[in-house]
Amino acid sequence: MAPETIASKGNTTLSHGVCRQEILVIDNGECSICCDEVSVMGFECEHFACSQCWKQYLNINIDKPRIGCIDPECLYVVCADSLRELGGDVEVQSQVIRNDFVDRSPNIVWCPSKDCQLAVKSDSFDTVECRCGLLFCFRCRLDPHAPATCIQVRNWEKRDDFGVTADEKSFGWIIRNTKECPKCMSPIEKQGGCDHMRCRKCYYEFCWHCGGWWLLHDGGCRQIDVRESWLGNRSNKRSSQYFSNLYKVHLEKLESEKLLRDKYPQSQDVINVLIRSRKTLMYSIIYESNFYGTGSREFKAKQWELETAVDALFTVMRRKHTKNKTKEYSGRQKMWRRGTTHEGFFGLLQKR
Repeated sequence: MAPETIASKGNTTLSHGVCRQEILVIDNGECSICCDEVSVMGFECEHFACSQCWKQYLNINIDKPRIGCIDPECLYVVCADSLRELGGDVEVQSQVIRNDFVDRSPNIVWCPSKDCQLAVKSDSFDTVECRCGLLFCFRCRLDPHAPATCIQVRNWEKRDDFGVTADEKSFGWIIRNTKECPKCMSPIEKQGGCDHMRCRKCYYEFCWHCGGWWLLHDGGCRQIDVRESWLGNRSNKRSSQYFSNLYKVHLEKLESEKLLRDKYPQSQDVINVLIRSRKTLMYSIIYESNFYGTGSREFKAKQWELETAVDALFTVMRRKHTKNKTKEYSGRQKMWRRGTTHEGFFGLLQKR
């Protein structure tokens, strides 16, 4: 199902789900907070305070999705209209409510674009497209990173930050003790206990060891944790450096390809596919690094074919605009189309 835009960060006042309340005013009353004898305001719960105390109280609690009565033991909730009349910032509080609603919804996320104020709803946890045109991963809200999983990308970034070869113990601790919920990607830290985990946000129950649905486990996890065996093999320090260097090579090529956008504005569609294909190669390296020594020749062959096609297209793009070799461009364009059709490449991943 296509993603759906369901909310905006704009200045729209939301209903609190609380009925409109009548504010009661007593001209010569006593404020329950400062004890001054002045005009006080309150609700049917009969907890009254002066306007200054109400305003101060509302400003202090404006970051809460629901603001209760000024009496801490009262269950009364202040609605938007009453909040405005008592001097509170309705727009700020409305934004807090929107953020809270989205944060608590496992199938709704804010678009990560800095210039976009839309939220996206999707029943899929894969790549989605916002109405603003941005493509992103619904789980982690980062760039689309297939074939690598969100957890693999996060662990790759942690490895770069801490350095596997320089600080293997720190990286190992991070991998063993911190993970993300496989469904909503909320961060989770394991502090002892069994492998049966339950996400506090989406309530998904999963196995800490393999990330699988817990109800499918019978008496414990029987799968091999590839990452643990990878960390335990000292010879893989060299393989880690190999994958890091390979990733950096493609990253440098990606930066060069991005420069084509400003140089050749009339070829944006081709350049966008070129960049997307380069990123697919980069994330395939991250994916492959998690299965070092177990990768299939078929996977490597497909990876090499895609890399060859992407490099050829980059070369053709430059020559097309400098020497206008249209015949060569036309021939290699067919190879590019075959190479960057990802169905065959991703189909191999399903066989692993």
